[in-house]
Amino acid sequence: MENINQFWLIIHPHVYVSRVGLLDALLYNSQNGYYIEVNNQEIISLIDQLHEEKNLGSILLENDILNTQIIGSFIIEAKMKGICDTVNFQFNSPRPVQLMPILSIQKDIEKLKKQSNAILGDGILNYLTQITLIVNNQCDFKFKFCSDANKQFTYCTSMTETVQSLKLDELKSIATQISQAPINRVNIIGGDLSKYKLMPELFDIFKKYDDIIHLWEYYRTNIIRFKGILDVLVDFPIEIGEFNLMMSKIKIKKTSFHFLITSEDEVSKAEQIIDEYNIIDYQFYPYFNKKNIDFFERNIYMSKDDILGQHIIQRLIFCNQVLNSNRFGQLTVSCNGDVYANVNAIKLGNIKEKKLLDIINDEIVINTSWRVIRDQKPCNECLYQFLCPPPSNYESVIGKGNLCTLISN
Repeated sequence: MENINQFWLIIHPHVYVSRVGLLDALLYNSQNGYYIEVNNQEIISLIDQLHEEKNLGSILLENDILNTQIIGSFIIEAKMKGICDTVNFQFNSPRPVQLMPILSIQKDIEKLKKQSNAILGDGILNYLTQITLIVNNQCDFKFKFCSDANKQFTYCTSMTETVQSLKLDELKSIATQISQAPINRVNIIGGDLSKYKLMPELFDIFKKYDDIIHLWEYYRTNIIRFKGILDVLVDFPIEIGEFNLMMSKIKIKKTSFHFLITSEDEVSKAEQIIDEYNIIDYQFYPYFNKKNIDFFERNIYMSKDDILGQHIIQRLIFCNQVLNSNRFGQLTVSCNGDVYANVNAIKLGNIKEKKLLDIINDEIVINTSWRVIRDQKPCNECLYQFLCPPPSNYESVIGKGNLCTLISN
């Protein structure tokens, strides 16, 4: 006999639930981007019950609860947004079961950290997808952002006054070590690449990567012949004569332009250049010069609407909880052989003394960059911490844990 006085309330597996404190919760439908914010104890209690392991994503409720203003309104809204659903209760019928997703990590890193001399094995090379080689630091230009632009994004740098460069045997060693990794990008940068005498040998050593090699060159340098993609670095004010000379030398179809921007005015100037020269492939690099925080607040900081205005799939939310997709799988080798997972973090070793396999192992365990997520203040006190993109280099150079308007710090 059917009991018309009860029903099953179920929560869908594709719903991400974020909790802060005792009363605040966010229910986010990762299939359609709809969400509900909750700050009511009765609703929080229902959410907690739905997520108890024994309940398998469903709880039995009395029909009368639908007539209450708070719970009834919540259930109606949750059904409309595809967050929850209801199923009529029937005798002798099994409860509806929702297989809730569980966040798991292939390797238990915390256990690994407790083991002495722990090595993950050769398979760890599968994590390495991008490598940046700063092959030299020679440059005659007095580029005003030279010393720190590379700490915010991929950019050339002279680093130190002592002339340094990667040697032939070091290039060969790197190429051999990464040959079994799923590399999808090789960045070659200086200094001034035209002053790197081993460029022909480099092309030969890394010929396997011809289609994914990116040569990063400042537009005022003597642009060299190249394979792969040329990434031209442009700052303001632009020396038009030298810009025209550079444009006459390059193959536009294999060139990407990167404009270093510090203000809205420079955005406008860059757009004029893009239109005038019919540039198709380009990117703006907002540069923090310690004087333009207002520019970043207007154009880079995220608002609540920015975060929730985009559809974020469940896989990406899970990813944001365990690793930094901005940085994971990337290594930088400086011209003196030092290796970094991120140039703003400590070095992991030197290519002359340590294998890349061991360096990657250390990064997985120590975590200087690849697994830096939003689990620190103030982000760990925010409902949207894993809906946000992971931390970038901007947080490091600006000195703020969050670049948003939701929480001040």
